[in-house]
Amino acid sequence: MSVGIERQVPLAQNIRLDGLTLSGKKSFFNSWLLTAQWLFLQEQVGESDFTYQQQQLLLGYRMAQNNFIEWSLYAGIVREELEQEANRFSSKNSETGYHVAIRSNYQNSFHHGLGLTIETEKLYDNNRYFINSRYDYRFDHNWHVGASVVFAYNDKFDHDSNEYRISMSYLF
Repeated sequence: MSVGIERQVPLAQNIRLDGLTLSGKKSFFNSWLLTAQWLFLQEQVGESDFTYQQQQLLLGYRMAQNNFIEWSLYAGIVREELEQEANRFSSKNSETGYHVAIRSNYQNSFHHGLGLTIETEKLYDNNRYFINSRYDYRFDHNWHVGASVVFAYNDKFDHDSNEYRISMSYLF
């Protein structure tokens, strides 16, 4: 289980979302994983306030694992909510859909790790595809920082968004 802070910056937009992330992972029967994540991010741009929330519940299966590398396949549900408030305007969109991912994690030492994830989500009647590359550094058994770059594609595989994420977590 971890609690952390995260910053997401879509490169093509003038917005920076900062907030809290909670996540948990439970391994069972040696190869199965259950993961849950809750993300709560906010930003203020001029007179507008943005609030973004995402919850994921995924069941995973470790396809291969050795001392340094792990390959896993995940499937589950994702819920996303975006709320915007301006002077006299307020809107709120919410959708629940599916999420499928294949992840590889390479841990070359206790402190350094690399990850690559290929994901798809179906939300708002659209398929979205993501390629996420990640670097993680662990200070000790509890403190962890990470940085990732996410390339996003629409349902026609047009590259339409880039994001970078910086996170700091405390692992329980």
